[in-house]
Amino acid sequence: MKKLKEIAKKHNFSEELVERIWENLLQTQGNQVQFNEPELGAMGQWQNGMVMISDMFNLRLKNKVNDLCTELSVLAKEQLTNDAKKPKSKDESEKADCIASQNGTEYAYFSKTNRLRMRKDDKTTFYDTTGYKITGISQAQQNGKEKVEIWAGKQKLSLEDFEKVKK
Repeated sequence: MKKLKEIAKKHNFSEELVERIWENLLQTQGNQVQFNEPELGAMGQWQNGMVMISDMFNLRLKNKVNDLCTELSVLAKEQLTNDAKKPKSKDESEKADCIASQNGTEYAYFSKTNRLRMRKDDKTTFYDTTGYKITGISQAQQNGKEKVEIWAGKQKLSLEDFEKVKK
């Protein structure tokens, strides 16, 4: 999105960082974001009127983070409002039971259609979850590889336990 590039340049942050913050703000309707980004002083969070960063005495960085997140929040709310006005297909109007995002990967679980959607690097994959009620998803790095754990009650599963499907 051209606007994100302009915002990155304006606030002197990388485009990749701005895109990650933007994506996470979209998940919360522009209300809050948590991050672990070196450019933003490592771990922190933003909500309108509140910024917490690891380098808590760096007021200059804190103000930069606030300015960036505030501008992205306004843009996210505008986009979400515009998107809500557009006609939706049956599939798009279905609400996910839960949506999570971590390290550039987005997960959405749709219990009504027994689908788990995973988006990463503009690639979307769907999995059939018939027979399982997904209650949680976690992601970790193990030996340099991304590991996804899916919970159905007390049962721990992996993506390999589900069949890939075409939506």
